[in-house]
Amino acid sequence: MTQARTLSSSGMFTQFKLTRVLRTVDLDYNNLLTALSVVQVGKVFNNLPMVVVDKSQQPNGGRVLQKNVLKAVLISKELYADSLIANPTVIPFITEIPISDDFFVPNGSFIRTLTNVAPTQTRISNTFEVGGGGLVNLGVAFVDATVISSLAFTATNGAAGTITYPLGDVGSAVTISYVTQAIHPTVLITRQERQTVSPALVIKNEVSGVLLNSVLAGLLGLTLPPY
Repeated sequence: MTQARTLSSSGMFTQFKLTRVLRTVDLDYNNLLTALSVVQVGKVFNNLPMVVVDKSQQPNGGRVLQKNVLKAVLISKELYADSLIANPTVIPFITEIPISDDFFVPNGSFIRTLTNVAPTQTRISNTFEVGGGGLVNLGVAFVDATVISSLAFTATNGAAGTITYPLGDVGSAVTISYVTQAIHPTVLITRQERQTVSPALVIKNEVSGVLLNSVLAGLLGLTLPPY
């Protein structure tokens, strides 16, 4: 979203031209609705991701270098659904958070929401009993390289959440510390349609857009525009 050269009497820009790069400073409630409108079925960006960026200024010698910092990715619900079908192994690591677009009416609410889509990981430490075949099932996917164990193990399978120990350790207690695989909170921006009271009350929140972090966008195979 870029500023168009239409000035008000006070000299401020008053119109915006929509691009695939959205600046957080421009995304007040009305402009957010405009951005959501162009990812709907049949619209220009329905099958294309849009990036939400913030400006960063960095000293570079005697100059100031201005860069765009990628904060989130906005896509249509159709592109989101298609991406999940194409990448089913990613689904267990996504947490969906529905938020009504009315939530973004106060100034700054949208910007504050961007922090909620950052990937999260947790280090967990617990004691387990080595089971049959030397297998310990942690019950959660983890990052193989982060495993710390009080007993020497022979193999790890982070995707399956299991660690294998020598058969001689079956029945032994083992303390294991590990970092879980990243969970990706994803905001489903919903819009409540007009209510129907006859013949029955119908309350349905339609998803008008999906906000996700850039790591998840990469896992879903989305190609982002230059920003």
